[in-house]
Amino acid sequence: MEMRWVKKEEVEKQLNEIFQLMQEIDYKMDDIIHSVIVEHCKQKEAHIHELTKRLEKVENHLDSETMKQADVFQNTVPLSAFSS
Repeated sequence: MEMRWVKKEEVEKQLNEIFQLMQEIDYKMDDIIHSVIVEHCKQKEAHIHELTKRLEKVENHLDSETMKQADVFQNTVPLSAFSS
């Protein structure tokens, strides 16, 4: 069985290369995670904006219906009914 001896400097060099690769991976993963979070936030903001517009339409519709009902009520019930 043949044994292979490796110099300490060579091992340190390889470990340093591995460490640098791990740092690159870490930075790239941070960038990817950041990009995913930003994209998700943009999608959620767009969805919130769409829901806000829908809510405003519903509120406007309800306000308009309430005003119509108030007008109908005022036109059908004489004001003298409320005075004593």
